[in-house]
Amino acid sequence: MANEQPLDGYTRMFKMLSDENRLKMLLYMREEELCVCDFEALLGISQPSVSQQLKRMRAEGMVTSRKFEQWHVYRIDESYALIDVLTKTLSQLPSVKQDVDELTEKGLRSRCSVATRPVEFHSLNKQR
Repeated sequence: MANEQPLDGYTRMFKMLSDENRLKMLLYMREEELCVCDFEALLGISQPSVSQQLKRMRAEGMVTSRKFEQWHVYRIDESYALIDVLTKTLSQLPSVKQDVDELTEKGLRSRCSVATRPVEFHSLNKQR
């Protein structure tokens, strides 16, 4: 039973990934930073539901955000303790880049995501 403690982080990570909306959100954030409005459009769920899922992932250390004017944009936190495992796990799943691109092409991206898109942000998809 002494081996249980090192597995705690993995257990929590996989619990986060077991929810379909959280998993999709992480896949979207693997491609680029997104705001709550973008997640609403991509997932078809309410702002409170999106915020609740982001809060849980932030509490786990998987997601970080930055504020731009009145908006918050979210991305996977590269300092997350299990970032290598998370990145490898997400890389094994189908890409959602087309969904994000389609949202942009249809003009459905929120003003906040367009205004806050950082030059320095690099997709985790390209880094690992």
